[in-house]
Amino acid sequence: MRIIIILLFCCVSPKIIAQKLPQLNDLLLQQEQIILHGDSVHFLVTTNINEAKKKPLILILQGSMPVPLVIYGDEGTYNPFVFDYKNYLDQYVFAIISKPSVPLMVHEKKLKNGFQYVGATTGKAPKAYSERNHLDYYVARADKVIHHLWKSGRIDTNKLVVMGGSEGSTVGAKLCTVNDKITHLIYYSGNPAGRYESLIRQARRDALLGKMTQEQAQQKINELYKRWEYICSNRNDTDDKHGDTNKAWYTFSQPPLVYLLQIDIPILVAYGTNDVGAETNDLLPLSFARAGKKNLTLLPYLHYNHSFFEVQYDAAEKQIGQVYKMDESFQDFINWVKEN
Repeated sequence: MRIIIILLFCCVSPKIIAQKLPQLNDLLLQQEQIILHGDSVHFLVTTNINEAKKKPLILILQGSMPVPLVIYGDEGTYNPFVFDYKNYLDQYVFAIISKPSVPLMVHEKKLKNGFQYVGATTGKAPKAYSERNHLDYYVARADKVIHHLWKSGRIDTNKLVVMGGSEGSTVGAKLCTVNDKITHLIYYSGNPAGRYESLIRQARRDALLGKMTQEQAQQKINELYKRWEYICSNRNDTDDKHGDTNKAWYTFSQPPLVYLLQIDIPILVAYGTNDVGAETNDLLPLSFARAGKKNLTLLPYLHYNHSFFEVQYDAAEKQIGQVYKMDESFQDFINWVKEN
């Protein structure tokens, strides 16, 4: 089994699950689509292996970047989910939505910089992707996918779980404020203070770890302040010349804590303590207690990073390796769903 380490976003599993050119039927998946504001929104749904039994839906919300759902290479196909979904098909139906204007299935040789679908010469994502790459668009399409599957009669509507990681955690938090069919939220590898806050926190952390001086960190933070002022002044700009657009930065930097405190259904917040957002997640129980809310379960994973690799150290506390742990963690998530 080939292992690819992906550290920047919770989007692609590092495991190969098929050893030939992918066919969705072989992966126990089927492609469906809805129309949103004239756009075709494509998504994958797991095949119901027991048609006589309706099962609850778990909607998976991806992390950031223009990454195809199905990535294949000469050695096989990568798992489109971050966990081994085939182990749970007798219990749940899974769905995952493709990124806008990104092909559903792409060979890894055509992808760049962490499996991103970008132009070979420009290095940029499709323009239509950049125009739609913002929080409200992702919330609207996830909401419509839920309604589509709800009305299809194929799922058990007594329980409906949304699981969002990294950028998808923010989508999931806001989605739960607009969709009353969701019964459980799994919010993992998120930052309740918003995306931009992570940049400032990372600079300060790097100084504490000796990766830069305090003076360099402060200079970087001051530059981030100026950049944030510009983003806020041009918050609807979808020009992607600097990567993610101002609209993407602005919408994903709205503190998800605001949405989380509006939710009354059970919430599981899971995160690795090596992640830059760990400290902000650590503080969530204070905010929930202050608001008189008791629907939060906190699940910190010691020594895990943003993508749920457990970082390993030697006796001198030097990093010597890392092991992917999302499969074990997902079983924890399922146990929580069953208990709440």
